[in-house]
Amino acid sequence: MAPDKKPSWGVVSSPRGIQVVTWATLSDTVCRTVLRCTAESLYHVFRAMQEGGIRNGQFGSNINVANVITGIFIATGQDAASVAEGPWAHVTPEYDFESRQLKLTLYFPSLPVGTVGGGTAYDTQQEALGIMGCKGTGGKSRLAGLIATFSLALDISTAAAVANNTFSKSHEQLARAKQGNDSKI
Repeated sequence: MAPDKKPSWGVVSSPRGIQVVTWATLSDTVCRTVLRCTAESLYHVFRAMQEGGIRNGQFGSNINVANVITGIFIATGQDAASVAEGPWAHVTPEYDFESRQLKLTLYFPSLPVGTVGGGTAYDTQQEALGIMGCKGTGGKSRLAGLIATFSLALDISTAAAVANNTFSKSHEQLARAKQGNDSKI
């Protein structure tokens, strides 16, 4: 019955990690200037992603959380197998049609992280934890907060690429294996 290393309802009903919430407010001006889309179009991408996730029976609702968790878990000596349960996160978009601001909240019910023991004791992982200001006792809440913040930033970036129609094009241009490419992977 343990949710350890499994995507399950147990992650939510009996959390064993850090509960984290992060949020952002994006103005239409920032969206147009930085993300090359409107705040409203970004909102619609997030809503479509939510609806697709519900229809797909996903645990949580997000775009790329697993990518951030995997990278940071490996870099900081977390239990990489916990990537199976860690990405249960839920992004909530709220759009104000009057102010044209998009508010996003990303909630992790249970992010299984630690900063002492296990793989965190290796030199390289200690260095990564130090760079992020999470080294040692008391650093796990900060680590969870950084993972959540980076996850929301990547979700915003990916949703913007969908909203401004560059997502597929960039994957085609930057693909690791292109048709007719002689390089080995």
